[in-house]
Amino acid sequence: MSTALLVYGIVPAELEPRLDGIGDPPAPVRTVRHGAVAALVSEVSERPLGDPGDLRAYVRVVDGAAAAGPVIPVRFGAALRDSAEVERTLLAPHEEQLRATLDDLTGYAEYLLHGRYRTDRVRAEIAADEPVVRAAAEGAPGTTLAALAAMRRADTDAALAVLHPLAEQLAVRQLTAESDAVDIAVLQRRDRHDDLIEAARCLAGQWDDRVELTLAGPLAPWDFVTVDASGTG
Repeated sequence: MSTALLVYGIVPAELEPRLDGIGDPPAPVRTVRHGAVAALVSEVSERPLGDPGDLRAYVRVVDGAAAAGPVIPVRFGAALRDSAEVERTLLAPHEEQLRATLDDLTGYAEYLLHGRYRTDRVRAEIAADEPVVRAAAEGAPGTTLAALAAMRRADTDAALAVLHPLAEQLAVRQLTAESDAVDIAVLQRRDRHDDLIEAARCLAGQWDDRVELTLAGPLAPWDFVTVDASGTG
């Protein structure tokens, strides 16, 4: 069976994390170097990629690399024929840009602040028709849905206000579940992780525990920088 090289991410050439990639058994991850940068790759059979196990393994590799140093995620599914093609099409034409981006990411990581509403508390608040909710929802179709949307906007704005002084960059992520309150990606210095924990505690206090908060990280900068197989953003 013919194989190809799946590309996970771009790292500094001196970085060589020991990781297991996609496959059963998992294929070892290695580096393809060019100058100051390297691509993390592993051998894959030429079959369609995209089942949940493949995606979990891909994320695990990129986040594992981020634990060792700066990494630029390569969009999932980028498979090239061999090391020479990885170097020729991905690394060589963009070495300077990739190295500069890695330099900018050194010492930084992504963290995810995700909040879910405690349903009983939110229903009670909407039923009480608090002024801020009523004013935002006035004239909108579907009072409950409009009130919930207004609450999410207000809570997201409150979270951004608390996070902004701490973060290099922020990104508001799309909410996917009915109970979701906020979902914000934070690009922040790793040595300020404790400040981010304190910010989450501050928000929980502001919201009087009607939002259940989780903080994930450090992670690769998924929401701030990626490249495709041709090296373009």
